[in-house]
Amino acid sequence: MTSNFLILCYVLLGVGCTPQCERTRFESAQPLISPMIEFKTEEIQKGQGPALKNGDSLAVYYRGWIYDESRPDKKGAIIGDNYSTKNPQQILFGEDELINGWQEGLSGIQAGGKRRLFIPSSMAYGDDGAGPSVPPGAHLIYEIEVISLTPATTH
Repeated sequence: MTSNFLILCYVLLGVGCTPQCERTRFESAQPLISPMIEFKTEEIQKGQGPALKNGDSLAVYYRGWIYDESRPDKKGAIIGDNYSTKNPQQILFGEDELINGWQEGLSGIQAGGKRRLFIPSSMAYGDDGAGPSVPPGAHLIYEIEVISLTPATTH
């Protein structure tokens, strides 16, 4: 009986949030204190066909994380993921509003290509953040896969 009571107290007092929950909850609008990172692109998989340029339309799967220096893979809380929904994001490259990190990081990619982007806050959402999932000053990591690429038509 005593051990059940202690377990109940532990559950009620000690467990407010799982470790994953702690990583996704932001309690203030203060910019994140994290080391500055440099913009970097890693080619995960080479694509085929024409290279992406302004005016082309593409469909992408992506997954994004808050950059977390303390984790071995540097991937903190997930901020976006359309892999799980299998609903590709449609983009008109150079004309849709993309963060600078996506604009620069996807330039020249080909259909079937996959890249990992390390994006400093200054090339993402800066000191404003973006909604409840991206706090002010957050550096980001994205993995983006181009499902299809349709070159712009020329007249």
